[in-house]
Amino acid sequence: MDTDGDDFVSVRGVETARGGAATHVPVAEAVAARVRDRIFDGVLPPGIQLYEEQLAEELGASRNTLREAFRLLSHERLVQHVRHRGVFVRTPTADDARDLWRAREVLECGALAAARRAATPPAAGVDLEDLTVRATAAAERGEWAQVGTYNGEVHLAICGLAGSARLVEEARRLLTEIRLVFVAVGGAQVVHEPWLRANAELARLISAGDLTAAEDALRDYLHRSGESMVALFHARDAAAR
Repeated sequence: MDTDGDDFVSVRGVETARGGAATHVPVAEAVAARVRDRIFDGVLPPGIQLYEEQLAEELGASRNTLREAFRLLSHERLVQHVRHRGVFVRTPTADDARDLWRAREVLECGALAAARRAATPPAAGVDLEDLTVRATAAAERGEWAQVGTYNGEVHLAICGLAGSARLVEEARRLLTEIRLVFVAVGGAQVVHEPWLRANAELARLISAGDLTAAEDALRDYLHRSGESMVALFHARDAAAR
């Protein structure tokens, strides 16, 4: 299906797949959202080449539309164009991890602080404790990629507590790039298993309405997990030498 003749397309299950209503968005943005969701869900790992013809057919878009989507995703640091070779999902570095975790602290802790100060804090939109229960069950089954998806949903919902759609949009982009970090340093089990209990405790505090304790716990969580990610990068690089 070539959609270049239309400036906008009605999209259900693309950027609104996480619970929002259908909306009208530019075609290239809709296609970019579908690729972004595949990265967020761990389907497209860092370093994989994105073939225009194959993706255009899968997504029902023209190659021109797909190229525009790639341009949008490159600005989000999710894909990169390698001259004479093609487009690849970007492979992050230790410096990327440091910067991403700084940004996470501002977004996520800021969202909790905003919710704490609000007279009536917005609802998370999902059952955070249920997500962590599902994550634990997925871990017991060895479905670590699914654990990563549940983890991302928890932290996206935390950003949603600020009551800002723009903040949630930025958080999704950030968490998608972070998903690439997880894959780059050794895979889902290595990065998620140590933090299952911390996520569950964080969800419990938020669900109980103890946002002050939740903010403190989240800040500590992000500090320790950020250091862990950088250490994993260093260990990977040392092993490669």
